[in-house]
Amino acid sequence: MKELLQGRRLGFALRPAFGQVAFGLGLAAVLVDLAAWFAWGTRETNAFVWAAYWLFGGVAILGLLAVLCSLAELRDVPGDERSLARIDLAVLALAAVAATISMALRSGELGAAGASPAPLLIGILSLVTVGAALVTGGDLYAAREWELIDEGHAREPHSRKGAHTR
Repeated sequence: MKELLQGRRLGFALRPAFGQVAFGLGLAAVLVDLAAWFAWGTRETNAFVWAAYWLFGGVAILGLLAVLCSLAELRDVPGDERSLARIDLAVLALAAVAATISMALRSGELGAAGASPAPLLIGILSLVTVGAALVTGGDLYAAREWELIDEGHAREPHSRKGAHTR
């Protein structure tokens, strides 16, 4: 399970990908909220309220998946980067909690014309914290060199026999 969360089987780290998609969903949710607040393009904004509700649900789910990936990576992070990995984990957890709180507050007002100020501001907090997690996690995990999965023995690269040297 750890190898799956770290992305070793896929060849790339899952944590930055989850963070980037969560940021995109959060940005879309905040823009939909602003469209509902200012009634851009329509008189009926109820669909905007529902869309923002589900978009923040996606941010919460992807944030929790990114937290799980960060927890799986935390043990393997080199010592000099461990404090940055802990900050990344804390910021991601804050983003997931903020998105969940925003979604919970919105659940009582799905028939309203727009979100009240509290869920809107908490949603913006979620977007900002996911953005901060992009900065910390992007450098920390995306450029990481992927070592081979240890399957009981180390494999040496095969040398080409009969290769001509000049």
